[in-house]
Amino acid sequence: MKQDDPDYGRIVELMRKVRDGLCEMAPQSWKQEILEAIDLAILAQVLMCGTRDMDYLGKILQFALVTLQKLSAAATEDEMKETHKNLLKDLGVASSGSFLESMIKGLRFVLQEIQALKREISKARIKIMEPIIKGPGGLEYLKKAFGGRHGSPSNVSTSLPLTVRWLSSVRGSAEEEWEEHKDSLAAFMASQPSTSQGLPPSTSLKTGGNIPTSSNKFQPTFYPQVSTTGGQPECKGEKIDVLVRLGLLKLVSKIEGINNENLPETLKLNFPRLRSIQSQLQKIIVISTSMLVLRQSLLRKSSYINP
Repeated sequence: MKQDDPDYGRIVELMRKVRDGLCEMAPQSWKQEILEAIDLAILAQVLMCGTRDMDYLGKILQFALVTLQKLSAAATEDEMKETHKNLLKDLGVASSGSFLESMIKGLRFVLQEIQALKREISKARIKIMEPIIKGPGGLEYLKKAFGGRHGSPSNVSTSLPLTVRWLSSVRGSAEEEWEEHKDSLAAFMASQPSTSQGLPPSTSLKTGGNIPTSSNKFQPTFYPQVSTTGGQPECKGEKIDVLVRLGLLKLVSKIEGINNENLPETLKLNFPRLRSIQSQLQKIIVISTSMLVLRQSLLRKSSYINP
């Protein structure tokens, strides 16, 4: 190939992605036609030969555009037809060099539309599955889906390596953290007047639940009553409960942003929620730090004014 020739391998690779994307979404009865119409071996030969059969290349792109149009929703049909028409028009008037550039542009457009269509299909599937997931059999369905992806629970150490590493990272400090939590909560409850409701303690294991008021009896194990208004229950010291809560705190307390690649397998579906919580926590830390700095500044100025 001459040095100034286009990168034909790039066109073949884009076409392969288009073909695979169409086959993935198309009905089974369409797949053989797609594979025959978009033959990558023939395409590579046509691109490499000196003749550069523009009609053949145009037909392949037109086939991809028409197939995509058949798969797309009727609501976008008119807009897609107009775009297809413009792309084919550009191919019809292009010279040899600009033709290949126009074809790359057309293939990129098809790939973008394929990704958009995949997203719409995913949304439709989720909507169909929503009643099942929210129904009585939802938990069982999610357990089977999780097991199908990650394997049997009896082989956790190899099937869930990120989760094992995540829980192991807090195992050593779990007992100490739990004892500190109980001591902090006991000290807080003891410091509250009998007529005061007080505020919930800011401890690492506190994720919900209400503090008993004067009408609620203080529990000897220092656990506030579970809220009956939708609040989450207080941690009662079960080993796995403590590990999970400490692990979640460790995740959202990191300075660097949580990323899906290093997230434990059991938390993948909660990735957006964890990122949101991490963002909120960082804002609280910044605001709290700013308030402390401001308070120190005001106290210093006050000492100068009233020595």
